[in-house]
Amino acid sequence: MIKQTLLFAIFFIHSFLFSQKTNTDNKTTPIKEQIVLQTNTDFYLSGESILYKTICLNQTNKETITLSKIAYVELVNSENISILKHKQVINNGISYNDFFIPTNIETGNYKIIAYTNLTLNNSEYALKEIFIFNPYVQFPEKFKENNNNPEVVNLSTSIDGNIISSKVKSNKKEYTKREKVSINIDDNLQGNFVFNVVKIDSIPTIQEQKNTSIFSSVYNNLENQKNTASLPETRGEVFLGKITSKNDGDDLENKKIALSIPGENFDFKIASTDKNGNFKFLLDSFDGEEAYFQVFEKDKEKYKIELSENQNIKTKNIEKDIKINPNYANAFLKRSIANQIQNIYYHTKSDTVFAYKKSKPFYYGSDKEYVLKDYNVQNAIKEVFIEIIPEVYISKKDGKQTFSVYDYEVNSSDIYYNTLVLVDGFLLQDVDEILTFDPAFFTKINFVNKGYFFNKYIFNGVVNLTTKDLNYVPKLENNYIINKKLDRPQLRKTYYNIDYSKNNLEKIPDYRYQLCWKPNVTEISSQKAFEFYTSDVSGNYKITIEGITKSGESVSMENYIIVK
Repeated sequence: MIKQTLLFAIFFIHSFLFSQKTNTDNKTTPIKEQIVLQTNTDFYLSGESILYKTICLNQTNKETITLSKIAYVELVNSENISILKHKQVINNGISYNDFFIPTNIETGNYKIIAYTNLTLNNSEYALKEIFIFNPYVQFPEKFKENNNNPEVVNLSTSIDGNIISSKVKSNKKEYTKREKVSINIDDNLQGNFVFNVVKIDSIPTIQEQKNTSIFSSVYNNLENQKNTASLPETRGEVFLGKITSKNDGDDLENKKIALSIPGENFDFKIASTDKNGNFKFLLDSFDGEEAYFQVFEKDKEKYKIELSENQNIKTKNIEKDIKINPNYANAFLKRSIANQIQNIYYHTKSDTVFAYKKSKPFYYGSDKEYVLKDYNVQNAIKEVFIEIIPEVYISKKDGKQTFSVYDYEVNSSDIYYNTLVLVDGFLLQDVDEILTFDPAFFTKINFVNKGYFFNKYIFNGVVNLTTKDLNYVPKLENNYIINKKLDRPQLRKTYYNIDYSKNNLEKIPDYRYQLCWKPNVTEISSQKAFEFYTSDVSGNYKITIEGITKSGESVSMENYIIVK
């Protein structure tokens, strides 16, 4: 036995030394994250949606990676002011969604920018320049073209030329309204791609020179990010904050900070401060916006708590002198009317939105539950615990009422912190707030009547009271507690793709200018066709396949069809 043990020890040491040498000889280079951005077009009217997709890549080999969990996408005006902002959950390296353009937006040049906290640390972001025209206000003179040529667009020559050479094959050149279109790609690829079909005639050309590489959207000229560092969000959302003391010299380190996002599927976390009073929370559940942050200490009144605001990034202005022929005005009017009709009937052809997975309470599986309607009505909260829940009791400590639990596994609860008391998931530090409530206000009480280890603290159990309508309103009379509406990620969605072979929509008008948008294409095969239906809008449509292969190569293919 001793001999076997000795041999095993020698083998372990040899393996360890060999692995150390291997790691020393083959130094690994840290992966730098890069983000690219795709949109469905570069010209929009107010009342339309900007469809977008982001892909996170290894900056070196351009392969899709899954480092960051959160991406940010913003619509920015010509003065570098963010008009709309989305936070996106990244799945398998990609995210996609859309901005609805408000009808009160000004006509002008805009940018869509995308970034993660990791790319910000490299001063990198992705950018697409777009132009938004508001048909509900007067045509701004500064964007008018002096040449009033009545012939605003003619794409027949361009269409004929692209059909001959393109890998994007349509089953025919011309289609009737509401006809099925089948598109085959003369290639076999795997990666991340977008399949996009949009109407292009009677729309100004904004991009002066077409760059077919998706990497052309990447920039590294952030003006205000050189001396700052963003905390990477590789596991979920990160929220930062800071506490200060009313008295100079007070210790700010190792103070407990509680975060509550109340609700049926509430989220509750505890963090600790560093020596400067800074704290951070990592949220890997994306449900709920209303959040409460509070100092969780006996002397909490000494402190003031603040949540850090996200820094507004500043991209360098890329000036473009866009001029639009006034003769487009009639086409814009028709398109605007079509948008309004589409929005009226949106409920009949709406996208599918998926809610995020509901999280269970942190004590789930360790708790006991009492549903109050199953018991005799009591006159006061104290009586509820005396008559119904003997494992929980109310007593006085330091002149204040407190909740405690009987832990039958130990002789004394003095080894613990106080009991964690929650109402709808909100941390209640002063239970006097609810002792006057009618017990009928609550539907159930869950509790853990033993020492409960949470974060790095051991509490004398947990008690959570759930209200009937989940409408408990905490008191916010002190600086140690704040209420914030968090910027949470957009819900994941699947875009509606109309199918006239299955749906009875003869009486529903179809004025789509965007015939198809499939942002989550992972495989292109010559044996598998993309299918969609034309709308009631005749004209020229551009079909685009754009993305990145698994090996990091940029792909951009296009063709055109005509709807009569």
